[in-house]
Amino acid sequence: MKVAIITTYAHKVFTARKELLNELKRLDFQLTVMGPEKEELCLPELEKLDIEYSELNIQRVNLNPLKEILSVRDIQKKLMANKIDCVLVYGIRMIPSVVLAAKLAKVKRVVCIINGAGNLLMSNGAKSKIAQAISFPMLSLMLRQANKVIFQNKDDYKEFKRKHLVSKDNICFTNGSGVNTTLYKPTPIPKEMEFLLVTRVTGSKGINEYVKASRNIKDRYPEARFGLVGPKDDNDGSVDWGAIEEAINEGALQYFGETQNVMKYLEKCRIYVFPSYYREGVPRSVLEAMAVGRPIITTNSPGCKETVTNGINGFLVPPKNTEALVDKITWMIENSDKVELMGDESRRLAVEKFDVNKVNEIIVQQLLGK
Repeated sequence: MKVAIITTYAHKVFTARKELLNELKRLDFQLTVMGPEKEELCLPELEKLDIEYSELNIQRVNLNPLKEILSVRDIQKKLMANKIDCVLVYGIRMIPSVVLAAKLAKVKRVVCIINGAGNLLMSNGAKSKIAQAISFPMLSLMLRQANKVIFQNKDDYKEFKRKHLVSKDNICFTNGSGVNTTLYKPTPIPKEMEFLLVTRVTGSKGINEYVKASRNIKDRYPEARFGLVGPKDDNDGSVDWGAIEEAINEGALQYFGETQNVMKYLEKCRIYVFPSYYREGVPRSVLEAMAVGRPIITTNSPGCKETVTNGINGFLVPPKNTEALVDKITWMIENSDKVELMGDESRRLAVEKFDVNKVNEIIVQQLLGK
């Protein structure tokens, strides 16, 4: 069977979906990855796995119906040229055009994965309302045309259902994208009070609240250290970089920038903090921290709250609430004897609920129509 995996950020497939690619290859699927990114960015890593790449003429943001029609036609041609039997598409931006193109190309089976509700459903401004009015009818129609729609958390499904975007007839669930619990092994929890956040540096990931909390805690517990790892988004004005620089100068925060070796930082941290209020599917970085055996502090937000049994492997706090975040960080400092028990619970939950092999088994079954 020839399968096309279609996603906006195709260059991340090799790292973010590597276990799925390997499993599909093991089962003798012939794979093609498709996306809007340039071939030279994606192909080198994919060629190592004998996987083809096909660049699509589709924009990440588009409200022009004519351009969308051209995108559908381009996707249809490439699906037909590659003789694709089944399409696996990630993300609500890609779904309408891809599903329509797949139907026109007479693809046998189409599986959609909702890996977070994203900005389209989150935003409430005037421009967003226009975008929703244009996008929702087509999104709803194409989700109903898909053979299966896989949600990564039940809150997203409830929101899609509330907006009449899906029916219950063709849906199922996975626990996020999963985590490789063999690669991310438990390591001893350091005694040093090191807190860590790994994420794209943007406001909706709770960066501003994390920075405020670091400065507050540092005043009372000078031994505490707060690390921030992740790429800076130069087009994002939602982060208070002045406050970040002040926190760095005060010694309250260390910013390490982007990394290809997350494990290096997870091993050194004692507590993992993820104060995001972005509508995550299930945040991958939290799952990685859980697999390594770290207690978690995150928000009671869709996707994030799937990762924590409150008071057992960490704590849930209200989004955008610095005071509550400081309170739970303080608890972790003052109750150090309970931290290792929470870390053990995180690891247990990662293995029992979020192991990537269990997630991939569901995806494979849906590709096969079982």
